[in-house]
Amino acid sequence: MRRVEVLKHAAAAALHDASGALTSVRAPTLVLAAGEDPVMGTAGPRALAEGIADARFEVIEGAGHDLTAERPEAVASRVAAFFGAD
Repeated sequence: MRRVEVLKHAAAAALHDASGALTSVRAPTLVLAAGEDPVMGTAGPRALAEGIADARFEVIEGAGHDLTAERPEAVASRVAAFFGAD
């Protein structure tokens, strides 16, 4: 990806706010955050979970921004447990 494309994506992400629609989410929701994510941190994912009724928020320690690549077993385990398949 070219630098200009990265900047466009970053600008779009910074300007986009869908928080007003979170209250309409009715599906069971699990929000996972990486404990050592230098890009997102845990505040944004936590706010996402707080905006969705009955959402579960969990932090997976020992992972940076690419949570599913860095801790795939932990992610799979949390998702399986969330859906009752543990």
